[in-house]
Amino acid sequence: MKEIGYIIQNIGYNIMPISFIAYFILKILEFKWNKKGYSSLAKSIWYIAVGISTLDGDIRVEKLVIMMIFFDAFDSFIEYKEENRKSKNS
Repeated sequence: MKEIGYIIQNIGYNIMPISFIAYFILKILEFKWNKKGYSSLAKSIWYIAVGISTLDGDIRVEKLVIMMIFFDAFDSFIEYKEENRKSKNS
């Protein structure tokens, strides 16, 4: 059972940075192409990977909060750009 836990933990470590970076790339592409949903998938994968690592105590809460602040700040920026686009088209 411990071996399965280590395998899941290692998968989480490998997925975490990829999904963190993929979120920002996908969010920009969604904005450019007017698509929705792909960045949410990357964000949910990141949350799962971080959750697994947090249960083990491998990630400190401060790092987790900082990464979530980046997500929220970027979301707010994209929402601002989308509102600007809507107001220009109206």
